[in-house]
Amino acid sequence: MRRAFTLVELLMGMMITTMLSTVLGAMMVAVTDGWDHTTGLDDATQQARIGMERIGYMVSQAGVYQLPGQPTIPGLAVVQRPDGSNLLPEILVVWSGGPTGGMSAAGMQSRLPLISELVIYAPQASNPSRLVEITSPANMASIDFSAPEFGATILAIVAAPPVTPVLLCDRLHVSSLGGGPFGGAQWAGNARFEIFQLPSDASLAGVVPGSTNWNNLVWSQGIVSSSFGLRQATLRMELQLEPRPLPPGTTFTGQSVPAVALSNSAIPFIGSASFPYAYSP
Repeated sequence: MRRAFTLVELLMGMMITTMLSTVLGAMMVAVTDGWDHTTGLDDATQQARIGMERIGYMVSQAGVYQLPGQPTIPGLAVVQRPDGSNLLPEILVVWSGGPTGGMSAAGMQSRLPLISELVIYAPQASNPSRLVEITSPANMASIDFSAPEFGATILAIVAAPPVTPVLLCDRLHVSSLGGGPFGGAQWAGNARFEIFQLPSDASLAGVVPGSTNWNNLVWSQGIVSSSFGLRQATLRMELQLEPRPLPPGTTFTGQSVPAVALSNSAIPFIGSASFPYAYSP
């Protein structure tokens, strides 16, 4: 007669089966998480590449202008958004001629840019996890990049864009800036822009064109004459992207804190773009 399993053997079998199920379940979860992370990383990398290539192209299309008695002004600027005690360099303005570019081919202009000819890159005001391109095609007002009110005008456009912005990226890491003056959480999309020029404004101050000091400045490609020099504006940009997008329906008002907004999984992507232009004081 065949002997049946004892209670101890049954318990041991159940224990082994449970252990195997737990191990296999954990392995499946790990494989799924790894696949999700890899797929998310690929998506984030593609979004960063496409966004930076778009911005880089527009920078290459930037125009320059010079009004009588004033120095040459490049159509490229970074506007800092004030948030309490913070100044966030997250808004890039390019005088490209509009979303199709072409301003660089027009040569030196003797007029002010039009707002309709600008493209603006910034985290979306209502959802800072989204990096958007903003235009105002119907706004024919002129704007001076060197005017004191330039930043305020750009901030107003970003806060209430006249048309639907074009989405470049929906995975910006979002950081909490703490409570605002009216309560609630303040959020910022992690996009940063910086502009450097060679020669710098400081090195050009007080230098007489055609002088030895003028000729010894660091001009692009060493091109300089007694009345102008080839100056280069360089944009540096950083986008911190999440491998996984924010859950649908996430909001950035009130006291709620999306867990992913404070995660440590953001991946920094660094890029640059530059354009040379003929500068004269």
